[in-house]
Amino acid sequence: MGDVSLWQDLYGRARGAIEGVLEEGEEMARRVVSGTGRWGEDAVERLFGFVRRGKLVRGALVWAGARVCGGAPEEWCARVGAALELFQSGLLVHDDVMDRDRVRRGGPSMFAQYEGRADEEGVREARRVGEALAVCVGDVAFFLGFGLLAGVGRGAAMRDALLRCVAEEYARVGVAQMDDVWYGATGGGVSLDDVLRVYRYKTGRYTFSVPLSLGALLAGADEGVRGALEEVGELLGVVFQIRDDELGLFGSEEEIGKPAGSDVREGKRTVFWVLLRERLEGEERRRLDGVWGGEVGEEELGWVRRMVEERGVREEVGRLVEGYVRRVEERMAGLGVGEEGRRLLEELAVFNLTRRA
Repeated sequence: MGDVSLWQDLYGRARGAIEGVLEEGEEMARRVVSGTGRWGEDAVERLFGFVRRGKLVRGALVWAGARVCGGAPEEWCARVGAALELFQSGLLVHDDVMDRDRVRRGGPSMFAQYEGRADEEGVREARRVGEALAVCVGDVAFFLGFGLLAGVGRGAAMRDALLRCVAEEYARVGVAQMDDVWYGATGGGVSLDDVLRVYRYKTGRYTFSVPLSLGALLAGADEGVRGALEEVGELLGVVFQIRDDELGLFGSEEEIGKPAGSDVREGKRTVFWVLLRERLEGEERRRLDGVWGGEVGEEELGWVRRMVEERGVREEVGRLVEGYVRRVEERMAGLGVGEEGRRLLEELAVFNLTRRA
């Protein structure tokens, strides 16, 4: 696997087109909410500002799926890509409420913004009001996303398949999020398989499988090719999440757009947590249980990082990733797409492994 020039070129062009659709979507949203209440204009402005601060990778992967399968009208790819970015932003808004994350994408999370507004106006229970308003903004993002999908595709069969794919996959994301929340609250007894299953459905499929599959659908690919692409995407998506865990533990706030060690503070059950806990006993395990999900300072976070290195956890996670990469390569070998499509998928794998944010 070599450089990522083909992916970077496609990503740059896709991002520009998606941003154009988001501008149109914001104008549409302003018209929709006009006159419906005091918060409509405010919600639209905050939501679309939040979407634009994202990397728009999921949206660009729609273009990648189409390109691998011979191409599709750019307007369709851009509209579907923009819709997926609205869905992603809505999920993150809700995720921050659940995880109590006050920083996202380099700025205050949505509930933190509204909590601040409520506090300025002397509203009682400003935190609860901020969270409630943020949940509403996340809901608005979902419905506006479906609005952008209207009219995309050629014929009723393609449109039905597109909507069914989106609806079913995001339902799975919701259930996987429930597992994620439950595992974080219940402590021990969570296995590596449990964590990887959450990664598969909460991140892997909707981050890579869905956009790649939708792009292939827009290009007119048959179900066999789309299914094979979904398998490749699912594996790439799990690697994406493991890389996210690593960046969250070892990266800086400037790189990841939220405080370093936030997964530790929130008690997230990650592959690093599972494998480290297996290697600790007695006082060290009790210390980990006290740190993970608690108020974590630099000393505690430094201890966790040191244990992950010294107990060989980071090395084992690397081997786990290598196994997924081998499976990606095997699936790609039998995918039946052209040389350019194969190269693009290889570059996506490289991007996944080397990204810093």
